[in-house]
Amino acid sequence: MNSRNLYIAIALSAWSFAGCETPQSTQTPPPPHVMRCKVPEITAMPETKQSQEKGGIEISIAPAAYEAKSQTRKTRQRAQPPFLWIDPAPQTGEKVFFDEITTPYLVAAPERLQYTVKINNKLDRVFRGAGTVVSYNVGGKLLAVDQTGYGEMLGAIVPPRSEYQLTIFGPKIDTIPDTGTLGVFFYDVVTKVDAAGTVTEKQNYEWYFKYEAKLVERPGEVTKQRMYMPASGWQQ
Repeated sequence: MNSRNLYIAIALSAWSFAGCETPQSTQTPPPPHVMRCKVPEITAMPETKQSQEKGGIEISIAPAAYEAKSQTRKTRQRAQPPFLWIDPAPQTGEKVFFDEITTPYLVAAPERLQYTVKINNKLDRVFRGAGTVVSYNVGGKLLAVDQTGYGEMLGAIVPPRSEYQLTIFGPKIDTIPDTGTLGVFFYDVVTKVDAAGTVTEKQNYEWYFKYEAKLVERPGEVTKQRMYMPASGWQQ
C-alpha cells in the first residue's frame, strides 16, 4: 500500500471511530438565579404612644409598609458573530456583536425611612410647623438626614381645630443597621405664642420603634439576547 492510500485508510478509520462515539456534553446548566434584598419591619415599642398631645397640638406618626419590588438591569458583553452571517447593511461599516443580558433583582420600597404624620390642631389659632427639627437615631446613634426630608412639615399651616396629614422621609434603608431601636424625634414644635406673635412655648415629641431588616428571596430568570450594532456606536 502506497503512502497516499495509507493516509486515506487512516483518515477513514479515524472518521469511522469518531462517528461511532456518543457525544458527551461538557456544558453544565447555570445555577438558578435568586433575587435577594432586605426589607424592614418597623413596629412601635410598647412604651411609645402613636398619638401624643402637648400644648394643644396632637401629633401621630405611622411607618410606611415596606415591600420587595422587582427591577431589572441590562449589561452588554462582546460576542462572536454567528457562523456564515451575512451583513444586511454593509454600507454602514463594521458591526459589533454583543449579548444583552437582562438580570432581575429586588429592592426595598420605599427606599428611605418614611412616616405618615397627622397634626391635629386643637388650639384657637393657626399652627405653623416652621422651626421644627426632625431627627432619627438607631441604637442611640444619630442618623444623618437632610431638611428636605421633612420640608412638608416645615411648611405645614394648620387652621384652628383642623387636622393636616403629611409625609416625612429619613435616611436610606441600606444605611441603617439590620436591627435596633429606631427613634424619631420632633424638636421645638411651637405650641404657644403671645399677642405679638413671639414664641413663648415649644414642645418635643418622641417615638420609638423596633427596627428589623428581614431577608426576602425570590427566583428570577436571567435572559440573554444576541444583538449587533455599528462599531462606531458601540459602548460597553
